[in-house]
Order: sequence, then structure tokens, then C-alpha cells
Amino acid sequence: MSRRLLIAGATGLVGTALAEAAAAQGTGLVLLGRSADRLNAPAARLEAEHGVPVLSLEADVTDPASLDRAVRRAEAAGLDRLDAVVNLVTGYQGRPVPAGDLSPEEFRRVLETDVTGSFLLVRAWLKLLRAAPAGRMVLVSSVAGLRGRPMAAHLCAAKAGVNGLALGLSAELAAEGIGVRCVAPGPIARPGVGHPPSPIPPTTPERVADAVLRLTGADAELRGEPVSVTGEAGPQDPALHPSPLMEAKP
Repeated sequence: MSRRLLIAGATGLVGTALAEAAAAQGTGLVLLGRSADRLNAPAARLEAEHGVPVLSLEADVTDPASLDRAVRRAEAAGLDRLDAVVNLVTGYQGRPVPAGDLSPEEFRRVLETDVTGSFLLVRAWLKLLRAAPAGRMVLVSSVAGLRGRPMAAHLCAAKAGVNGLALGLSAELAAEGIGVRCVAPGPIARPGVGHPPSPIPPTTPERVADAVLRLTGADAELRGEPVSVTGEAGPQDPALHPSPLMEAKP
């Protein structure tokens, strides 16, 4: 039986690259998003091109009832385990906002989506992760949660929370053989979109997806600090550059 990987936020740039890379390796997929209609076409294409089972499910990571319904639908479709779960969902919309202009509602929304949403996703799918021989969970945060970024206090706070959540869950679940890791990308290059000057060179969706996919493997370390992925060349692997604040072990 092929491995099974769930991707929450599968229609974004990194989600698309991750689904493609995983399917090319023969991994079965569960694609989770707020709109099933946006998932159906890529799910059908991946099945046709790679011959892997792909299940698309509608759910909102901030809504526990929505996630519970998705789990029930997955089990009704015959899913009895998940080898890995990846969360790419974020509430940050990429718009720089000075702290004095940042509304309490927007600040709360980003934290609710990124931190609470990550926790609720883990909570909902943990039973199926425990059914796998070596379950893996990868939460995607941001270098902003490690180094900081001006005019993005909500992003920095949320992603620092995701990093902390991953460390806490890792410490708790490693005894069960379940690994929880965090990937912290820098700016991600988007076709046709220029990037403002930044000390961190942009990376690509494919490089982020590659780092995530490595950490979903059964041989990936159960515990470890966040892995930074930027356009900077690391000392051993150009795609995985350790944060200056933490020793990353991809």
C-alpha cells in the first residue's frame, strides 16, 4: 500500500509543488482546502498523470466541526491511516502594515488561522497519524518568525507561535514515534511578481516543497528545530539553510 500524505492548503504555490513532487514518488494524497471545487481538477490530474489515489476534502482549519466532518468523510472513503500531514494554510495576506495601523481584528485573524488552525489540524488527524508505522507532521511557518520583519508584527507573532507549537508537539509525540517538524521559508518567488529589497533572497516553491517532503519521510528525525529555506546557499545543502538563531537538522 502506498504512503498517504495530507496537504492542507494544497492549492497554493508550495502546496501545488508539494503535491506534484509527492505524487511523482508514488505517494497517495489527501488534499484539504476550503473549496472542494478548487481541489477537484488538480486531484483528477494527479491521479491521471501519476496513477496515485487522490482524495479532495473541504474543510476550514479554524473550524473544529469542519475538520471532524472531513475526517469522517476520509474514513468513509476507506482511509485508515496517514503517514504524514502538512499544514500550509496561513491567514497572512502579504500586505505590509505598520504596527500602529494594524487592527486588532487582523492581528487575531492571522494568529487564529496560523497557530490555532495548526493545532486543530493536528488534533483532528492525530488518530490516523497514530495508525501509521511512523507518522510525520510538518507545519510551515516563516523565517519572519525567527528573524523578524518590519511591518509584519502579526506574521512574526503567528509564525513564532507555529514554531513553538511544533516544538511542543514534537516533545510530546516523539515517544509515540510521531515526528513533528517545522519548515520556515523566506520570501517565495512568484511568477511575474517583483520582491522589495530584502536581506533574505527569495526562494522557490519547489525548494520549499522539497524540504517539506524530506521531513515527511519515515527516516526523518522525530525532533528538531525549524528548518529555514531561503535563497541563500547553506554550507552543505543549497536548499536547506540553517537559521542563524537555531541549528537546523534537515
